[in-house]
Amino acid sequence: MTDNHDRTGAAVTVRLTPQGDAYAICLDGADEPAGATYFIEVGDDRIFFHTTVGDEYAGRGLAGILVDHALSDTRARGKTVVPVCPYVRARVEKTAWDGPWRTPTAADLAVVGKHTEGGAE
Repeated sequence: MTDNHDRTGAAVTVRLTPQGDAYAICLDGADEPAGATYFIEVGDDRIFFHTTVGDEYAGRGLAGILVDHALSDTRARGKTVVPVCPYVRARVEKTAWDGPWRTPTAADLAVVGKHTEGGAE
C-alpha cells in the first residue's frame, strides 16, 4: 500500500486488491476505487493487460500513480512485467523504467485472451 496525492492535492491510496489480480487506486475516504490495473501472474511474470480510471477522474494523474506503484511493487516481489496493456507499456518506455520487463509473446496474448474470454477482469 502506498499513499500519494493527485494533481488536485487529494490524497490517494494504491493497494493490491483482495483477489490479488489487480492494483486499485482510491481517493482517501472513498469506498469504491477510482481505477485499477489488472494482471495475470504466470510463474515469475505479471502480465498487465488492462488499466482503467473513471472518466470523472480524468486529468488528475491517477493512472500514472497507479501504474507506477504497480510496477514498483512488482519489482519488489521479484516479478517481471509483461506489458500487454498499452498504458503500462507506454509508462515503462516513457519513464525508462529500470525494473525487469519483456515484450509480450503470442503465448502471453493467448493467456490474456483465455482469461478475459472467461469473464474475468
